[in-house]
Amino acid sequence: MIAAMRARGIAFVFPLLGLVFGVAAALFKGEDWGVRTVVGNLSAPWLVLPFLAGWSRRSFVGASGLGAATSLLSVIGFYVCYGLVFALVNSHTLSTDLAVVVGALVAGPVYGALGYWWRSRRSLAAGLAVGAAFLGEPLAELALSRVPQVPIGHTSVVAHPVVFALEALIGFAVCGWVLGTRLAR
Repeated sequence: MIAAMRARGIAFVFPLLGLVFGVAAALFKGEDWGVRTVVGNLSAPWLVLPFLAGWSRRSFVGASGLGAATSLLSVIGFYVCYGLVFALVNSHTLSTDLAVVVGALVAGPVYGALGYWWRSRRSLAAGLAVGAAFLGEPLAELALSRVPQVPIGHTSVVAHPVVFALEALIGFAVCGWVLGTRLAR
């Protein structure tokens, strides 16, 4: 009984943390068009909480659902805070905003499931998926910057090599930790 209550209680913690993360990301990003905007636009950090939420669950379905809730509340927290604090005049189209919400509803359950998979089987692929997100984002932007038809603006990690390097370094560190943990078994 106590274990079941604890399990239900922790289920509320991750969506709440997602909400807090979204608010913190909005406040950090602010209206600055420099490094803070670049860091605020990184997508990989948004995948960590759904992964951890999934890691906390004892079932695949519970992990996926909690990952979805955590991810969605992160996005809601971001946009509500940004709108209230900075009087957001949305420069996005409705389809862009919808894509962010759909992205949260896809990535949240996927990374929640990956967290469960890591917890239950110490799956190398599941653990590396988090590091790969941190590595893949700057590499994808670097590849896109080579395509003449794709404009790379001042909010790209390519335009900010320190952010680019730090995100890649985090990716390598996560992958190294996962490999070390997995090989130590």
